[in-house]
Amino acid sequence: MSKDVIEYSKLFAKLVNSNDDTKLDDTIASFLYYMFPRELFIRAISLLESSDMFIYILDKVHKNKDDKSASLVDVVIDEFYKDSSVSPLEYRLIVKDNNEGAPPILVDIAHWFCTCEEYSKNFYEAVERTDEKEELCDVLINEIDDHLQFSDDKFAQLDPRSLSKQWYFRFDKTCCSHLLAFSILLKSSINVLKFFTVSSNKVFLISIDNIDEWLNLHINIVE
Repeated sequence: MSKDVIEYSKLFAKLVNSNDDTKLDDTIASFLYYMFPRELFIRAISLLESSDMFIYILDKVHKNKDDKSASLVDVVIDEFYKDSSVSPLEYRLIVKDNNEGAPPILVDIAHWFCTCEEYSKNFYEAVERTDEKEELCDVLINEIDDHLQFSDDKFAQLDPRSLSKQWYFRFDKTCCSHLLAFSILLKSSINVLKFFTVSSNKVFLISIDNIDEWLNLHINIVE
């Protein structure tokens, strides 16, 4: 990966209009639209505006913070944008599946995984196209071990705390609107996060302080 490649997370960060933080920047949105296949970007933005996206947080981290009145959005900012949380945040990224009787969709941007059918289909197709002589990890992951080629891009990055190498999931082979939507929210800027969670109140941050409720959330996802 060279320094002249597009850094998606920096583009995502510009989505909120610099002159009016209550609106999205149409120019940046239009530019991003053409960078993803099958209207993927439009579907991701629609998800962000659908009120179907949730970030569930286990409140043990929240309670341990010195500032007892810290808002949930501050906790998320500490984890994803300031890297200053006291301990790793226990959270789950969930999307409501509007198909009757369907379980919620679990999104894991840290490991680039989603339980939706779109992701499964793309992953299967990527595997099917893999030559027998190729390792699947080489097909789906871009590994960079040259520090001069390191990128500041956070989009689809795996293990960002490594100092010796960088790994990026090849999102052009396996992606879905859910992964893209949460990446826009959590791998861009504080302004974008606040726009969707506070200003427009379309993405919900929900605190769970009961371990039984937390385990029940996991069971509902599996079912």
